[in-house]
Amino acid sequence: MGAAATFYIDNPSFEKATTVFSDAALTTCAPNGFYQMGGIVREQVDCVAGLGGRLLPAEDCPSCGAPPTTAPPLPTPAPQTTPPITQPPPDPLYYKLISCPTTSSGGGGTLKYTDITPSTSSANQRYQDSTQDPAIFYTYDGSAGISNPPPNTIDRNIQIVPGVFNCPTLLPVYNFYNAILCNNVDSIIVRSPEGTTFVAGQVVKVIGSTLCYEIRTIAAQTSIYRDYDTSIPPYPNCEACDPTPLEPNGFRITKPGAPDNEVLQDTNNPRSQGERILTSFDLQDCWTLQEPIITVTANFIRDDCPPDLQCTLTILYGGPSGGTFSATECNGTPLNTIALSPNEERRLCFQTGTLVTTGITQDDQGACDPSAIVDPYDYYNLKRCDGVSGVLIAKYNGAQINNGQSVKIAGICYYVDSPSTSKFTMSIIDGTQIFDNCSECNPCVGVTQLILSYDPNSSCLTTNSSAVLANNTTLATATFIYPAGATSCTTSNPAPVGFYTGGGISRYWNGLAFTQTINCTSTPQTVTATLTRVDNQIQGPSAGYTLGGDQVNDAVDAPYGSSTAFSFNTTVTVNNGFTFTTPYNVTNFSGTLNTQDLTGTTVITGEVVQDAPTYFYQIQQCGTGQIYNMEAPYTINSNTVVFARLKGVGFVTFCGTVLGTAPSSAQITADFVHIITSSGCNNRVCTGNYNYDPF
Repeated sequence: MGAAATFYIDNPSFEKATTVFSDAALTTCAPNGFYQMGGIVREQVDCVAGLGGRLLPAEDCPSCGAPPTTAPPLPTPAPQTTPPITQPPPDPLYYKLISCPTTSSGGGGTLKYTDITPSTSSANQRYQDSTQDPAIFYTYDGSAGISNPPPNTIDRNIQIVPGVFNCPTLLPVYNFYNAILCNNVDSIIVRSPEGTTFVAGQVVKVIGSTLCYEIRTIAAQTSIYRDYDTSIPPYPNCEACDPTPLEPNGFRITKPGAPDNEVLQDTNNPRSQGERILTSFDLQDCWTLQEPIITVTANFIRDDCPPDLQCTLTILYGGPSGGTFSATECNGTPLNTIALSPNEERRLCFQTGTLVTTGITQDDQGACDPSAIVDPYDYYNLKRCDGVSGVLIAKYNGAQINNGQSVKIAGICYYVDSPSTSKFTMSIIDGTQIFDNCSECNPCVGVTQLILSYDPNSSCLTTNSSAVLANNTTLATATFIYPAGATSCTTSNPAPVGFYTGGGISRYWNGLAFTQTINCTSTPQTVTATLTRVDNQIQGPSAGYTLGGDQVNDAVDAPYGSSTAFSFNTTVTVNNGFTFTTPYNVTNFSGTLNTQDLTGTTVITGEVVQDAPTYFYQIQQCGTGQIYNMEAPYTINSNTVVFARLKGVGFVTFCGTVLGTAPSSAQITADFVHIITSSGCNNRVCTGNYNYDPF
């Protein structure tokens, strides 16, 4: 039988206690062994150095009742020994735990301490309290253990989760709501994050939609839903989300040379888009009504504009020596001293009284209106006289040009190959630059410019540099030479007589032929490479790019006999608003200078187009079905009828229906004027006052 002693347990009932302690603070476990109280015996195990301790289940102890009637013999007492001196166990260490978030949107952060030692093989050892439902998780914060945690922070229900670290990942939690489309009965399920809730009557927008949905009731969780757009706060009602649009009460108005303005509609005399009026702030000039708008302006319509100026249609013919004319077109475009070649014909719609001519015959046809003028141009397919591949479309307002005739555009000679069915061009033929053939257009085609030394009497001199045009690429191979800058390369226009030196030789030219070739006895000090031509084959508007770097007649010198490599560098820079559809390529003249002068050509190829505008539409002309590509200042819906002007021809206007967006690579062939707001192609602006039948 054990001896009686004072111990402490962690429960009022010995049967329910978990550990026996030797101190009232319950910090030091009692030694392992059997303990009994009230006839209940329980064995304590796992107490090591005052730490741990665990009571096994209770068991009955019959021998602990009344003493036996016959006392057993007394045992022989053991000899007295001195008990060993034991050291008190050290105070247990407690480790700081922080509770994990309980939802995806937050929670957690509660401070607890445990005496169960964490594993430090990884950060944030996980613990859990399974007595809670659901279980609460904790992580060790990594701080050193302490022996005196704050009051009421020790929790013995918290158990370690071996080998597991960090807080568990929580799946996001969502709310679900039944909603209907404003002003409709279409219904959807709206899902919102856990922390975002709605009440019936609120209106929201969902991701990927501009529609407004009214919240009705809470819905059950489902896999079919639309996510609430958290970037847009909820609206109090449908009207706040999708207000009823206001009716226009005015117009945007325009005038050439002035900023756009606004004016109120005249309710007593309603006006329409396209009409021209006088305003309360400008009684002198007319303004044009554009699209209806909602405005708060105080400007109002004062009156209608006075009638337009009278315009006359005439046909002008260039006299035997050509002539010039000046006028103001019916649309207000000034024409100042425009030249016509002999017998050249031009149709003109001008403001009556503004035409002044010199050397020109005038044949008036009567009154005219810009919308009544047909396209005055003929269109031609042109090919280069120098054999460079490609076709250029150009137009001409004048007498017909026959196949085989030659024209000069931007300094390049072309011949007419055939009439063109395409009208997509910005190239206009100058009536003064039309020739019978390529030879007449460029009499010097095929010649090469040579930079030589010239002296009328002495050979092998290198002090007087001179440029000539030769019928071959070197002085040694040339059989005829012409003066530099010659416009006629014929035998009647020879270079000056004298000695020409280059490439180590000197040749005497008598005006008709070379009669003597001399090998120069004195070795020249230098040899020269000269860029005699930049062959620009870039197709498209020249305004789209800029040439830089080396140009014609630029030269490179090198010591005679040095075998010096050289390369000229002509560059191409793309201008703003243009793009090369076929990348430009510069093949620069290059080579090696040794014992003779060299000349050569740099070739540039590519195709450049003007960038497509932001608002670019394909329209079909009312009545004819002709297709045009139109630039507009704003978005226009398909099937809208518009009033347009032929590109580059101010007096040619027409109506057309918007088919859709034009191809980005298409050329602009028409300019937007205004939208036809009523009757479509049958609007009087489209049909005119010329007894035309409606389309």
